Amino acid sequence: MRYSKWGRLAAPLCAALLGATVVQAQETINHASVSGRVIDSQGGGIAGAQVTARQTETNVKTEAVTDVDGRFRLPYLRVGPYEIRVHRDSGAGRAPRRRVRQSRR
Repeated sequence: MRYSKWGRLAAPLCAALLGATVVQAQETINHASVSGRVIDSQGGGIAGAQVTARQTETNVKTEAVTDVDGRFRLPYLRVGPYEIRVHRDSGAGRAPRRRVRQSRR
């Protein structure tokens, strides 16, 4: 039995085409997080400080409290411009404001 060159290629080609699957993936970034460390003038972490992120477009606030090393994390923030404030009830005065703009990596 003789096969033409097209006949010999047809079976493997059909198997490859039938087995191939097209997969498309798309990711939309709607949320991000902000993390950091609150330190004193000597570089030591400040425990128990209140960190507030306010999205300036919607006025929605998210809060966290620093751990013993002064670290904090604000997860699941909607992407957009934020104002970050740190406050600690120590009678030391008002904390400065920081404006943060999230960006995609």
